[in-house]
Amino acid sequence: SASKYPYLLKDYEEDPLFAQRNAEISAEAAVCEVMTRSRRMLDEQNILVVGYGRFARAIVWRLKALGARGWVAARREKSRCCAMQDGAQAISLEQMVHIAPEIQIVINTVPAVVIGPAELSCFPDDALLLELASPPYGIHLSAAVDLEKNVVVLPGLPARYAPASAAKALKDAVMRQIREADR
Repeated sequence: SASKYPYLLKDYEEDPLFAQRNAEISAEAAVCEVMTRSRRMLDEQNILVVGYGRFARAIVWRLKALGARGWVAARREKSRCCAMQDGAQAISLEQMVHIAPEIQIVINTVPAVVIGPAELSCFPDDALLLELASPPYGIHLSAAVDLEKNVVVLPGLPARYAPASAAKALKDAVMRQIREADR
């Protein structure tokens, strides 16, 4: 009955404070992965971040703070303008093939295939491609394997990288929802 269970089930991911904190934890984890998997300093590499939502923006801010040269490839002009205001060079997804030969690291945040066989073939053979999006992913994984690209799929970054911070962010979101339901 409604009186026995007064709380409604809500999606904590719709909580903007949780979404922002989760993006920050994920971004720090992504930068840590880049630093761990690369053999060069960040300021010696050209890094392409694909997409420019909350998560990608948090990645770009961190990379910029560490001296990396960053590019953003985004579908929407508004996202590209935002990336440029944040100090990144921004291009459309279609322009990605033009800069691909100069890119050492690709960080994908788009959960729809935007880096297909044609794009993959333009990146250097030793480029590191990090897939951070949810399935169906933004990197065409079978094409990456066929082209012998160095692609790494990294699901669940917040819980793997900073489990205590991820748990606190989730707890805080649930507690906010309970407080809102009590009003």
